[in-house]
This record gives sequence, C-alpha cells and structure tokens, in this order.
Amino acid sequence: NITAQRLAAHAILDLDRSGSMDPDYYAGTPLDIMLVTDVSGSMDPDYYNAFWGIESIVEEGFTPYYYQKSGSVPAHGWWNDTFTLQEDINDLKILLNNNQLKLQIISPSGKIYGYNGGGNNSPSYMYSDNMPWWYWDTPLHEWVWHKPYSYPDSRSYSYSADTDFPEKGTWIVKVYNPTTSTKSFQINSYIEKLSAVKTASKNFITNLISNDRVGLVSFGGVKFTGTPRISISDLTYDVNSINSNIDTMYASGGTPTGDAIKNVRDSLLANQRGGARPYIVLLSDGMPTVGSGWVSGRYYSDPVDYAIACAQEAKNTIINGYNITIYTIGFGTDADHETMKSIATDPSNYYYAANTSQLQSIYYNIAQQISDFDLTERNYGVQGFTPFQYSVSNISITTTWNDSFIINSTINDFKLEIESDNISALNFTLISPSGKIYPDLSKQGYVNRTGYYYYGNKKYIWINPVNGQYPDADMDTLEQGKWNLTVTGIGEFNITTYIDKKSAAKIASFSFLSSLDPIQGDRVGLVSYSYNST
Repeated sequence: NITAQRLAAHAILDLDRSGSMDPDYYAGTPLDIMLVTDVSGSMDPDYYNAFWGIESIVEEGFTPYYYQKSGSVPAHGWWNDTFTLQEDINDLKILLNNNQLKLQIISPSGKIYGYNGGGNNSPSYMYSDNMPWWYWDTPLHEWVWHKPYSYPDSRSYSYSADTDFPEKGTWIVKVYNPTTSTKSFQINSYIEKLSAVKTASKNFITNLISNDRVGLVSFGGVKFTGTPRISISDLTYDVNSINSNIDTMYASGGTPTGDAIKNVRDSLLANQRGGARPYIVLLSDGMPTVGSGWVSGRYYSDPVDYAIACAQEAKNTIINGYNITIYTIGFGTDADHETMKSIATDPSNYYYAANTSQLQSIYYNIAQQISDFDLTERNYGVQGFTPFQYSVSNISITTTWNDSFIINSTINDFKLEIESDNISALNFTLISPSGKIYPDLSKQGYVNRTGYYYYGNKKYIWINPVNGQYPDADMDTLEQGKWNLTVTGIGEFNITTYIDKKSAAKIASFSFLSSLDPIQGDRVGLVSYSYNST
C-alpha cells in the first residue's frame, strides 16, 4: 500500500534572446549601395591604341597585375617561370625591362606569343619586336600584349564589352638571352584597368548579404563627342543582374562625373526603403572632363566644380534619417586626388589604388566599414543555426533520389544542406506543402541574398534570410506540413537540416510547458535576456 502526494511545480524559464540565437541578426542594418564606375576611354588601352597608337599613351589604360619577377639569364640561355590566370580579364601585358633579351609567353593550351611566336597576329597579340618604329616612344624594354582589340592607329574600336579573354590557367613565361654575357631583368604584368575594376566590384558584392541592395552606374562618353554616357541599374537584391551589367561595361569618351553623381542621388531617392543606409562608392582614374549644369540654384560651367557641387548636394540628402555617404577611389597614376577628396563625405573616405591588389583591398575595406559586423568573423548563414531533426547520410545515387519530411512546429529560419565530395554533379529541389519550389529558378545561381548558397563541398537552401530591417522584416515563418525533397545527379551525399536557435528554444519551451498542469497548482514564469549596447 504505497501512496504518494503530487507536489506543485514552480518553474522559471530563463531564455537567452541575444543576437546569436538568430541567423538573421547577423545581417545587420540593411544597406543600399550604388557602385559608380568611370568607364571613360582611359580605362581601356584598346581605346587609346585604336586612335592614337603611341606606346606611352596606351600604357595609361593598363594597371599593374600581381605577377612580378626578377632574375638573370646566362648567355644564349633560357629562363622559365609560370603564373596562374584565374579570372576573366582583358588585355594581358607582360613586360620585360631589358630590350637585349627576348620575351615569350605560352598559354595554358600551348599557344606561343612573342619571341618565335609566329609574327604579330593582331588582334590575337602584339609583340614589341614586331611593332613599327612610330609606335615606340619608350623603347628600352620588351613586351607581349595579349589580346588587343585592334592594331595601332586603326580607328577600329568595338564600343562594347570585350569578351575575348586570355585563357585561364597556368601560363609559362620564358626569357631568352641571345648575347654573349649574363643579363639580369625585371618582369611585370599588367591588365586593362576596367577589367581590374570589374573583378574588384564583383568581389565587393560578395560581402553583401540578404538584406542589402546594390545598384550600378557607369559613366563615360560617346566616342569623341562631349555627350555624356550614363548607364543606370537601380537598386536590387538580384546581384546576378548587377554582375551581368558589370560585365557589359566598356570604355570610351570623357568623364562626366557630376552627371553620374546627380543620377545616383536621384536613383537612391526614387528607390528608398525603410531603415536602409544609403551609400555611394565612386571610382575614377582621372579628373572630371565633361559636365555642367544647375545645382541647388547655381549654374556650374566647369566639370570639376560641377562634380563637387553635385556631390555636396548628394551628401546633404537625407534618406531614412541617414545622409548619403560617399566613398571615392582614385585609380592609377592620373587620379585626381584633390577632387576625389572633395567629392567624398570626408577626406578620410577617399582611397587611392595604384594597382590591382590595392584596388581589391580598398573595396574590401569599404565593405568592412559600412557593415555592422567584422567581416572576418561573421559567418552569415552559419551563426545562429542549430541542427534539426531531419537528416540522412551515405546516400549514393546515379540518377534521382526522393524523400520527404514533416514540419509541424512554428519555425522562423530553416536551412537544408547537402554535402558531397562530388557536389558539382549534384542538384536538389525542395518543394513546400503549398507547392513552392526552392531554389527559386528565376534567381539564377548561388547567391547569398536568395537563400541559395554554394560553398566548398556543400550546397544549401536557407528559407528565408531577412531582406529588410531586423527584426521588423523577420516575421516570416516556415510552412507546416509535408516537404518533398529531390536530389539529382551522380555521387554520394549527406543531408543535414538546421533551424534558428530562437525557434528551437521556443519549441523546447512549449514542450516543457505542455508537461505542466495548472489544475494541480503548477506555475511557471519567464525571464528572457539580452544586451542592448545603445
């Protein structure tokens, strides 16, 4: 005869609600960023080459690339080295500073350029030894230029983006010494300025996340006229479209900096949204040469004064309580430092890039400055998640694999990850209970603002990263019911699912509460805690 008395439970739930409980928290303040790029003729050596055909002028369209080497070569001997080209660039130029030596470069497919390279096969390449005397005005060196668009002084220029890129992969650089004594040398590499800017701009965009928008304005001239050429891509979450527009940029004409800034300001005002901070990141390789007009009731006839006035008007413009912030980048030896400092919000917002490497660093530094978080520590899409109940492992397929799982709880953020050593040969589709398909095929590609990622040996879908001001824009929840998953391709894979820690804590708390009985006198309280630095 055992009897027992039930005691009432008195409990306090003590729940962490700091930012680390939610992956969306790491998005930070939403940013609206307009990339503003100079596409005047000085950004492309082909533009100079077609119309002027003088070596020192053409060099202004180049910028130093990363490959640099020095060495020596014995009499009647060869020196060999390699470098790797991993990106789409126009106009690769390798320069040797000793004109007593012979330069040869060999493409990844084995094509020879330069010494013993089969002649001066423009537009495939140009070789200094085969150039006419009137082209040279800095002759104490040897070079190979691959691939110029046109032969010097041809007046043939495409006025469109050049897509005939040098081969990617490992290039061989060879130096031959035809003399009777050992010779030393220095080798430097150069690429088109506009190619360097395109690459750096795309890398900048990769640091933006789901609640950031980006737009693009390019500014140049129409051939030899004084007519400005402004191309505008308004703010969007779709970075693929911006990257595509970056690819189509081409160089020609003058530099209408003021008109570009005026158009950017108008675009930011016309496309504003709640909570977003507005930014302009403007790059130019020279001074404003085109533009005049009225600004704030005053007429400016000088292109430099006009550009500075347009910039001041933009800096005085307030959107969502924030003044438009302007960063400026001067690129190359002809950069107009003083004007670019005046255009920037503050002189400290002006940066100078002398070469490709510095340009990449500057764009990254700007991305770091405008972010709420340290980009080296933030791992957006990973922090704030915890593993969920559905997972499979060691699945091997040759065509198609199907499965399903049930969601029956309120979940804010959900992530499904597929991992495979052969990830490029596998694709997956997730269909919600209402029939919505992920990834959204209209988004194209693996970009971190659609919630579809491709990272290392993993692909994953995140439903749904925040696209506005946190937490106001983070009220969405996952559909409940049966979700269907399809994996296609060839390979072995594992699948893991994750949910945000905040939702996991709520699910566990509700489970705990269901075990209590108020009729029996059970009572419960709640304490949640976080720290607000403001």
